[in-house]
Amino acid sequence: MADYFLIIRRDAPGSVECRKATMAAHLKFSEDNAHRFLVGGALRTDPDGPAEGSAMIIKADNLEDARAFADQDPFESAGVYADTEIKVFRAGIGEWIGGKVW
Repeated sequence: MADYFLIIRRDAPGSVECRKATMAAHLKFSEDNAHRFLVGGALRTDPDGPAEGSAMIIKADNLEDARAFADQDPFESAGVYADTEIKVFRAGIGEWIGGKVW
């Protein structure tokens, strides 16, 4: 059974142009793997400013599978990301899960 994993990625300094140049490949990767995403998108401090990273919740069999999935993102091989944090995610409350689980 798949678990859910929260992946938080911070962009490398000066990677805005690299992000733009790789965006089409990144979006294709995301679309091709849409079945694995619960949600995903760019992180910004300013709503109109450039992306500073990405966050997503994905389905994966284990931590190694989640890491392998993250490593396949074209942004990774292009050097957009400075670092990646991956954690098991257990939803406890919220509209998306229909209330609470306790």
